[in-house]
Parts: sequence; C-alpha cells; structure tokens
Amino acid sequence: MKREKYLLIGILTLAIVLRLLPLRFNYMLGYDPYFHLKYIEYSLEKGQWINFFPYAFGPWGMQVHNYHPLGLWMTPGYLSKVLHISPEVAFKLTPLIFGILTLVFLWYGLRKMYNDKVALLGTFLLSVSFAHIMRSCANYYRGDNYMLFWYSLVFLGFSIMFERPKVAYPLILLSLSFSSIFWQAYYPIFVLALVNALMLSIWGFLYGDKTTIKKVAVLVAGTLGSAVLAGILGRYFGYGMFGYDRSLPRQFTIFKVKFLGDAFLTYYIFLALATVAVLAVMLLLKERMSFRMKVAFIGVLALVSLFVLGKFYSGLSTLFKALPISETQRPSIGDFWEAYGLQIFLIPLAVLKFRKPDKWDFLILGTAIALLPMAFIWTRFFFIASIALSMLLALGFSSLKLKKTVATAVVTLVLLASFLHGFYYTYHLKPEMSDNWERALDYLANHSNVNDVVMVWWDYGNWVTYYSTRAPVAQIGPSAFVAKYYLGLVGNRSLMGMGVDYVIVALNYIYKSKAIVETAGLNPKTSGYGLLILYPAGREGGYLRFYGDGVNVLVGKDFIMTVHGQPVLPREVFIEDKSGIKSFRVDQKSDLYVYVNLNYNYAIVTNAKTFNTPMIRLLFTNGTPGYKLVYSDGGIIKVYKFEHPNVAVKREGSKIVMAFSDPVGSKLVVEGFLDNGTMVYRKVFNVKGMEELSLPQDLNGSVVVRYAYIGKYVLDRGVFRIDDLKG
Repeated sequence: MKREKYLLIGILTLAIVLRLLPLRFNYMLGYDPYFHLKYIEYSLEKGQWINFFPYAFGPWGMQVHNYHPLGLWMTPGYLSKVLHISPEVAFKLTPLIFGILTLVFLWYGLRKMYNDKVALLGTFLLSVSFAHIMRSCANYYRGDNYMLFWYSLVFLGFSIMFERPKVAYPLILLSLSFSSIFWQAYYPIFVLALVNALMLSIWGFLYGDKTTIKKVAVLVAGTLGSAVLAGILGRYFGYGMFGYDRSLPRQFTIFKVKFLGDAFLTYYIFLALATVAVLAVMLLLKERMSFRMKVAFIGVLALVSLFVLGKFYSGLSTLFKALPISETQRPSIGDFWEAYGLQIFLIPLAVLKFRKPDKWDFLILGTAIALLPMAFIWTRFFFIASIALSMLLALGFSSLKLKKTVATAVVTLVLLASFLHGFYYTYHLKPEMSDNWERALDYLANHSNVNDVVMVWWDYGNWVTYYSTRAPVAQIGPSAFVAKYYLGLVGNRSLMGMGVDYVIVALNYIYKSKAIVETAGLNPKTSGYGLLILYPAGREGGYLRFYGDGVNVLVGKDFIMTVHGQPVLPREVFIEDKSGIKSFRVDQKSDLYVYVNLNYNYAIVTNAKTFNTPMIRLLFTNGTPGYKLVYSDGGIIKVYKFEHPNVAVKREGSKIVMAFSDPVGSKLVVEGFLDNGTMVYRKVFNVKGMEELSLPQDLNGSVVVRYAYIGKYVLDRGVFRIDDLKG
C-alpha cells in the first residue's frame, strides 16, 4: 500500500508540473479568461457580485445573470480572500486545483471499484492527457473544468454506494445540484449520472442482482430532489443556459415548471421518472425472463433510447452547429491526435475487460457511451470525454493476458508515449495576447472616455474589457454585425447607432479573414474577398524577398512582383517602415494591392474588393475620411478614433455632465437602471444647440445609465455606472 501511495504522489506531482507549464507566460491563454478575471476584480472592488456590467457588449452593457451562474466567478474570488493572495493569482491557479482534485477523486473511485493497479493507470492516463490538461491548467480558466470535478465526486459516490449508502447518496445528489452554480452548460452531469445508474441496473437485470436495481432506483428517485435543489440554487446564483430567463429555451420549451426555472431541469424530471418506471419493470421481469430474453429487452430499450436521443439531438442541432470558432468545430483526425495522442487508438483494448464484466464495468461503459460521442460534436468536448477514455484504457491495460515482462513493457511504452505527447503539446501552448496588444489597449484606457465603445473583432473583445476597461461591441461569441463592418457592409450611420467611438484593426485579422467572411454570412469561396500573407524568404541581390503560395514580392531600389514566376503589376503598393507609410501607384488596370511591412517583415496581397474594406484600408494606410489614427505600433495594431458627434461623460463635483463634441443633436434619451436590470428612470432631454447637459441629481436610485444622442438619427450611444465616474 505504501508503494501505491508513493506512486499516486508521483502521478499528482507530475500532473501539477504539467499544468503549471503555462504559468511561465506573462499572459493567460485564450480570450474568455480575460473577461472572467476582469469581472471578478471589478466585483471585489465594488464589494458585491454586480449584475449590470457596463464594460461588455457596448453600447448596452451586460446582464451577468444571463451568462454563467455566479459560482464560476465566486470560486477564485473567495479563494483569493481565504489564501490571502491576489485575485489574479487565485484565478490562474484555480483550474489547476480543481483539475488535480478531479484526479484524486477519480483515483479513489477506481480504487474502490477495482484495485490499485486500475486506479493508478486511469489516474496517470488522465493526468497526462492533453485533452484534460488544456482546460485544467494554470493560466486558462474554463467552466467545464468544474463539471468534470463534480462528476469525479459523483463517480466516487457510485464507488461506495453499496457499502456506505448513507455517504454515497448525499454525495452524488448534492454534487449534481451544486454543479449547477459553476457553469451554464452543466447539464451533461445529470444525464451522465442517469446513464451510470441505468447501466448498473442493466447489469443487475442481466445477472439477477435485485439489490443493485433497488439501490439504483432509490438513487434515481433522489435525483429528482437534485433537480429541484438545482432550480432553487438558480434563483440565487443564476440559471444555466436553458434557464427560462434566457432566450434559448423558447425554441425547445413545450411546457414550463416555473419553480424549477430551467427547461432542462423540467425535462429531466420526466426523464428520471421514466427511468424509475423502467427500473420497476426490470424488477418485475428479472425472474421471469431468460438471459436471451433479457438481452432482447435491453436491445429494445436501447433502440427506444436512441430514437428519443435522436429526436432530442435534432431539436438541438442548431445549438451544436459548427461555428467559426476553433473550439466549436467538427473534429478532424488531427484534432483527435492532438487531444489524445496514442490513447485514442487503444480504445479496443477495453473489450478485454468485458469478457467477464462486473457491475463497475457496466458503469464505466455508461460513462463512455455518454461522453465519447460528445468528442465528435465539438473539439471543446475533448476535455469532458477525456475521463471516459482514461477509464476504458485503464480497464483494457489491466486485462492484458501477456507474460508479465511483455505486458509491463507494452504498458510502460504507452504510458511514456502518453506523457511525452501531453508534455509536448502543453509546452507548446502559447497565449494569443501579446505586448503589442497590451500597449495598444493601455493607450486606449488612458486616452478615451469611460463610456466610449470600441469596435474590435469579437475574439479580442474580452481583452478590451480587461485592459482598457471599455465596452467592445462584441465578445464571447461571433457577431455578424462586427464581421460585416470589417468587410465594408455596414455604414457610418449603423456605426453611430451602436455608439462606436474607436476602431481597432490588427494583423491578427488577416489570419481570421476566412472566419470574418463566414461570420458575415458569406461563402469564402464565392464572396469575392481574397488576400494572401507573404513571409520573409531572405534576400536576392539588393532586394528583400517575401513569399507565399507561389507569389513573390521583392522590395529594394524598386518593386518586383511575380506569380508562379510570371511578372505581375499591382495597382498600388504601400510600404510601411519606421518613418511611416509610403505608397505609389503602378498599374491602374490591375486588381491587386500590395502592403509591405518592414517593421515586422511581412507582406499582404489583396484584390480590390478586399482592399476597399475597413479591415484592410485601415491597416494598409493611416486612415480614411472619418477615421483619425490615434495609435500605431507600426504594423501589428492600429487604433482609430471614429469621428462623429460623440458624448463624453464626466463628473464635476456632485454633478454628472454629458458633453457633446459636435452639438448637432436635438435630443438626449437617458435611461436609469438598478443593478438587477430594472429600469427606474427615463427622460428625453431637449439638447438642441447645447454643448453639455448636467443630469438631475436624483435618477430614482439608478446605478447604471444608458443614453442615446439623437439628431435626424442616432448619433451616439453609451452606458456607464455612476460610481465609476471620477471627479
């Protein structure tokens, strides 16, 4: 036993080291963590978990209760207080803490079900799985880490259900309920526990174990209480994505059970009741059917389940469609390899354990049936499916019937390959955030008004929220409006209607050009937009050469361009270096434009349609009419001020003053809100010819103000929290 404990400590130490690797970076991985950390810091500063957050989704602001339940942010927030560390440090370490706890509870559950060998194998395989590391490592905070943590407790509960039911039942049932307050998409844990329970019952039905069926029936009946408690918790912490206060359930809701507050929980009640009925039938038929008849009965039950699941999935097909986001794409073989490495090809080994299955084999089979198909829907589900794969392989390896030396060698090679794979991909993770972006966003924070709205590609909206403390038009999810703007399909009037004050363009957009076209609802192959980025390819004579996909650009005493060896003349060439941008026209009949950046050594070739989009014009040049360049790092990021009648909010003593940069508007609509989103004030002010307006002292207790400055049409919009105004 002492040896096994040392091995477990070694595995957990290795898991911690792997998950600490991303902490060597100054920046967090991904995009969403920046919003989460900003919200935590902002709320802790305010002394309450605020709901109406003004620095997201400009010009409207964000109702946080429509996003995740509060547990997602409370956990690192309160952890920072308990450990007396900064919210940032607590936030970066929280994923690692819960990832390691998941491994510990998995080990304990497997050990109780099987033995030390299976437990250590399963724990090691999950500890080095890149699919699991990616979303449980330091510096990358995601909500699904909590769901897998709570499932590891459910799994542990199952492992002791037959010997310590008084501990197991509360552990399973409360874990299901509490999972609902940490992630808006927690629902799979309820389905997973139900499938685990059903598979245990099927084993009991096939092999004549009445006790197992009865205990499972009690548990499934108890999950009705878990669903009710989850609904009650939702009133205080916020509901999941199928909460009745969201827009999503409207397309799936046939009837409501209002006190549950959530469409999924309503359907789950009926699903659990149906499962209890099936278990009752199993108890009645257990002694009256032969083994073959029982298998046939289970087959019919499986077909009915698949039919119901198919209907359910078809209803959710719009939810699971592939979006132009990396983690919501249909996985390729390469994606599976990156996530799991050699492990994914060894699943057939699990068959070895099912030659003489016991009840725990059936339970783990249920986990695999529930989770592995999810990996084929979206790449982000690789993480959730990783625990099922590790369990199956642990069973398979423990059942190898080979000579001890051969079996040891095979398992050792697989474990070593798994570790090297996990280490390689974890080590090569890199943050998207950079010094260039931080400097640009710091500039924006220090040279803009607190109520200004920023147009930026949605991926980077959370960075604007975090570093600039300004509201981006879009973040967290794709925005067709933003995509259409960058493609030149949205005019200035629409831009003013969204309150946009600053526009950011960046080299990053070039790499996302296909996603931008798709997000705008266009087909990249037929839309007519086209660009190509060229990379430095050394020198030829006195020329600096850039190359990509058969296109050569040479810059020196003059300019030379070839396509597959044939000379080509562009219409116009832009060259940016430390002195600025120089341009010269070459062939007015050409459809090509070339931008060469000597500061960062890259070149871009576009056709005329693409060149005439804001995305490209603002990057290639130093501005077009209506846009004033206010920040540039010479070729990675440029920030423009959108010139329009702008409203600046400031505090002068006890007064809130709305100042108009170009007083051409005639009306100012002011709306005041409580933190819970309730509008308590609305007034239309006549501001014709006025350069500023002082708002009334009493806005009926408002803590958040939205405004619209209107002439013949909306000239500007914005939102701000009153206690954020300095003066």
